[in-house]
Amino acid sequence: SDISLFRTVDILGSKFFVKGIEFVLNIPGEFNVQNALCAISTCRALGVPYEIIKEALLDVKIPGRVELVNLKDLLVMVDYAHNGVSLENLLTSLAHQKLLLKKQPSQEVLLTALKVLLQIILLLLELH
Repeated sequence: SDISLFRTVDILGSKFFVKGIEFVLNIPGEFNVQNALCAISTCRALGVPYEIIKEALLDVKIPGRVELVNLKDLLVMVDYAHNGVSLENLLTSLAHQKLLLKKQPSQEVLLTALKVLLQIILLLLELH
């Protein structure tokens, strides 16, 4: 196969190889890599060289798609996962990430994060 397995670099992006060429995507997740592979295939069918595709993928930023927003002491990820499959893909992707804290979050920040997490769990339970 011309496509090697992707490997996620970190929460900020993914790295994968096509025909031995390394591609970097600045949004994480296997689902985003799959979308990028479709775009690469389409561009190649249209005759676009790999190097141009590689450069273009580096610039991909989609507002609301795994977008990190810094709110004071809380880093929030905004994503428009609009159905159960989308939300499951996002959460599966994030489950494999290691998050490093620069400092110990305050009790208020932890409580807010816990409330958000509980809301997500309740939403997932409703979807199943």
